Amino acid sequence: MTPVARFEINYSQFLDEHGHVVRALPSFAQDASGLTELYGWMVLIRTYDAKAIALQRTGINWEHRLRATADYQRSNGRTSREQYLVAWEPHFQIGEDLFTFGLAQYDSDRFQGFSSRYSLSGGLGWKVIDSSTAQLEVKAGPAWRQVDYVDGSGYSSLGALAGAEFSWQLAQRLRFTQNADLVADGGGSAVAHIDANNISILATTGLEARVSDRLTTRLSYTIDYDSNPAPRAVSTDTLSRFTLVYAF
Repeated sequence: MTPVARFEINYSQFLDEHGHVVRALPSFAQDASGLTELYGWMVLIRTYDAKAIALQRTGINWEHRLRATADYQRSNGRTSREQYLVAWEPHFQIGEDLFTFGLAQYDSDRFQGFSSRYSLSGGLGWKVIDSSTAQLEVKAGPAWRQVDYVDGSGYSSLGALAGAEFSWQLAQRLRFTQNADLVADGGGSAVAHIDANNISILATTGLEARVSDRLTTRLSYTIDYDSNPAPRAVSTDTLSRFTLVYAF
């Protein structure tokens, strides 16, 4: 076998592993005040480096979920659906399975009788199942809601939120998902019982089939239930949707 290259690396050593001087120090090391300043900068840089690494590790425990949907349907000059939703949900992992969450959400559905609905919530969640093929997490906490109806009336209230998210990889390219959120509020008072003045449930069942690495087809069915809807509005609204999802 013929060697490709041979080389040497020269180095200069002034101190051994015990800190003893083994050769004459360079001229800049003769200035004690200069060495003190250099040592101070070294400590500062190492401290900054340690803090930066710790901050980066903390960031691994954060997860941010952003959802936005817009449903608009118009035919023969008549609008039959106009629904919008935007939600931001940060998660912070406390332990292996325990996490805290926050939720800020805005939605609007004039055909359900409200022009705007704002929700704020936070609490604790638990990853019940976390495997390579199935994931299930549940969450619960207090909630605040502000509802503005299309007739100009409205209300704000304290309540509670409970939710669950389930995902199951049925096959290599087929996945089943189930999301459900329940909000109960008592029209201005905190809710502790199921017989609240208003209970709303949003549940979405989906089936995703991956066509390629970037393209996925999704068939979903959504139920939107409100136990105390606005006048002339229905309490249950359903929507079936077929979508194409492209991952960048």
